[in-house]
Amino acid sequence: MNPDSESQISLQTVQPIRTFSYTRIVEIPADIPFPQNLFSFHTYNSWKIFSLIVLALALCGLAFAIFDPILRPDNYTKAIEVHIDNRGIIKKGWDWIYSTMWQNTPKDIKIIQEASQRVTWNRTCGFVGVILAWLFIWMCFDWRNAQRRVYCVFLVGFGIVYAIAPIDIIPDVLPILGQIDDVMIAIFGIGLGISSLLDDLQRKKADQDVADIMKEHPETGMRLLLKKHGLKIEQDSEKNS
Repeated sequence: MNPDSESQISLQTVQPIRTFSYTRIVEIPADIPFPQNLFSFHTYNSWKIFSLIVLALALCGLAFAIFDPILRPDNYTKAIEVHIDNRGIIKKGWDWIYSTMWQNTPKDIKIIQEASQRVTWNRTCGFVGVILAWLFIWMCFDWRNAQRRVYCVFLVGFGIVYAIAPIDIIPDVLPILGQIDDVMIAIFGIGLGISSLLDDLQRKKADQDVADIMKEHPETGMRLLLKKHGLKIEQDSEKNS
């Protein structure tokens, strides 16, 4: 075989070695924060559009609950009057016992009171619906930051609602035990929610500290980043004989 042909074959089989040189660490452009990203229409998907529709319906419900009693107050008093007249025997019996044993309220005043309570309840539900719809939008548009905050709000809200709700696991009529479950669940829910929020804030601060360190000392920052995930860099020393 010709030596020149062997050198040509060896040159064809050897792949070129590519080397990369490190220059610097740069920041990746951050995503548009919430709620500014509501105007980033190119990022919309079906969930985001659906969440906006839910918010629009919630706002319409709140507007109806606020302005309808102002524009048509007689409708509520008539509805309450019909409701009182059509109550069952048990409810009428309870009303008779209450008015006889405790306080006898005239029917017209009772109608006005119950109509006012219904208006207040409708407006409260409408306001809560708007808040829940806004939280749903937050989850759809900024899930990475909203997941822990919504979890925290849910736990704190659950603890508060359970503490003031009339329905309990252990009835309040039982002495001591009836109050212990309210206190324990309220403390557990509120404490766990606040702890989750503080943990999220601490995690974000630690990530920012690592990013700042990495700008000045890339190797140290890389070691801290790997340590966070349970990894580290080991350098093997090779001796040439």
